[in-house]
Amino acid sequence: MAYCREMTVAAATFNTRRQRFSGVTEEPDEVLPPLPPIVHTNSTSSLYEAVKPIYHLVANLKNKVTYALEECKNPKDDLTCDESAAIYLYTLQWPEGQHSFFTMFNRALRNENRTQLIPYYNYLNLFMLAMNKLPAVEDRVWRGENIDLKVKYKQGTTHVWWGVSSCTDMVHVTGDFLVNQTKKRTLFNIKCYDGKIIKNHSAYPNESETILPPGAYLKVKSSLDFTENLCIVDIEQIPPAPEEVAHSAGDADTPGTLSYSNSSQISDVHILWLDPNVNKSQENVKTQEKLKELYPSYYKSFEKYDELEKFIEQKQSCGVVLVTGGQIGSQIVPKIHDLLQSISLIVYCMDKEKNEKWSRNYTKVKAVVNRSDDMIKQVKKEYAQLVEEQKQQQQVTESKSSRFSDFQQEAAKLLTPLTGYQNQPLVSLEESLAPVMDIISDLPKYIWKAKYNCTPPADGLTPDESASIRIYSMEFNAPEGSLYSLLNQDLRSASRHAIKKWFLYLKLFFHALFKLPSIEGTVWRALPGNASIDYEIGKQFIWWGVSSTARNMSILNGYINSKHGQNTLFCIQCKNGKSIRNHSYFTEVDEILLMPGTNLEVMGQLEPAEGLRIINLKELDRPLFFQ
Repeated sequence: MAYCREMTVAAATFNTRRQRFSGVTEEPDEVLPPLPPIVHTNSTSSLYEAVKPIYHLVANLKNKVTYALEECKNPKDDLTCDESAAIYLYTLQWPEGQHSFFTMFNRALRNENRTQLIPYYNYLNLFMLAMNKLPAVEDRVWRGENIDLKVKYKQGTTHVWWGVSSCTDMVHVTGDFLVNQTKKRTLFNIKCYDGKIIKNHSAYPNESETILPPGAYLKVKSSLDFTENLCIVDIEQIPPAPEEVAHSAGDADTPGTLSYSNSSQISDVHILWLDPNVNKSQENVKTQEKLKELYPSYYKSFEKYDELEKFIEQKQSCGVVLVTGGQIGSQIVPKIHDLLQSISLIVYCMDKEKNEKWSRNYTKVKAVVNRSDDMIKQVKKEYAQLVEEQKQQQQVTESKSSRFSDFQQEAAKLLTPLTGYQNQPLVSLEESLAPVMDIISDLPKYIWKAKYNCTPPADGLTPDESASIRIYSMEFNAPEGSLYSLLNQDLRSASRHAIKKWFLYLKLFFHALFKLPSIEGTVWRALPGNASIDYEIGKQFIWWGVSSTARNMSILNGYINSKHGQNTLFCIQCKNGKSIRNHSYFTEVDEILLMPGTNLEVMGQLEPAEGLRIINLKELDRPLFFQ
């Protein structure tokens, strides 16, 4: 009878909210004592024995255990019946008005008073023995919470989830928890490296549940505010480290550290000079006077690195041209090279040849000079470049025709793979674009801009190869549109004759991209309008254009917004992306290109807010374009 009652309850609750998929708000914002170690014995204890100490804490627990064991008589994944049932018990939903087992278990795991966990020790040991038998998976999973957590989960912050974290790789499953669009809600997209898929041992296998083990460390990569009621947080599981344990829920702006930011906008540009002797020689003093005249509000000198660090910490959204001496430069450039603020680095030294050797490893070191006039000339050049990039970046952020959202015209039918461009010779950027010179206004000006800052390029590319990527990423003020929009228009055309004028450029452009390592991971793309009808779950399709995506979701804040009406956000698991950050006109945008002919499949859909659809895509095979 008890078993029959459990079947009835399970059926009745199958379509109700699974509270274990929430619970993020219950996570403590503090470091807790470590969890007890797993004890390996020759014989696994029974589930009955493991839960005996907690019979009095959870209603009807013994009957639930009986039901779980009955359902797990033939376990998979080499688990014992008791191990499988331990997971099954965790997933069971108790009737409304009663605390489910997972609620009580997680409450004890999150309690700073570790004595509260003692009754659960035997069950925790059995549960973790079962978890450790399941293979660890690296995947993108989802979790929802009916509360606004964007203040707590700021970009760069690190958190520990002490409870068992239930997630799903099917984005639409989280819709049950985000159904009330009038309330504040947070949707987490989590990149995990230690997830455990439990569908073979769950009471609800259709939920495709992935569990993160207790004590999972996570770092916030970016976030997207679609409406005042919906925030999407991109978060990544990380290995625990001593400094992260010490600051597990600390702010990204902890004093004494440099914050790594991926902000898409730069508010101003500062000229900074770091050298212990910056104020000691007469020549340095005179050079500083010239810099102060040129940049009265934006020039500042430092004798000590910690003073520079403190200043940059206060200027989170600024751009920086940093002049540094040779000896101190070799020490501090590795520390700050990847900061957003340190966009342009200039080494001002006596021994130019010696310092050129180590500086070649850092793409943002723009010049090594040994004369003050050359240093000032280089500062002017870099400053002008950054100011221009500010203007261009603002255009990117505001542009409705940006390459991050220009795929409305993707062909709905299968096109033939392109042939012929492979046989073209490798030529200079000027020669490669000669066939389209007449259709793009002021193209020579943009070619010059693209090649202006591509020496020496990173990743083993030639200056022309690097410039071919740079010009693709640029926003043109030409009435015809930018190069990327015209190129993609022809790539998506059913008439393969239209693309022939681009063959020389495609040869150079693709040759450059194939030199870059392939990126596997999650990228994001936005589209104005509701594309859910065209991207139904299970559909396979091809994007024929060069697809610009962002590794950092925050960059898309400028492209989708509730005020714009209908919007679609694509979460894409890519295999063959190409990071063009070292060659893009906008180095602060971590842009990942998907090659023409990319095969994709729709894995899931979600409408977390009115006017927003999230579509989960997965890249399949090698791009058809190149077969």
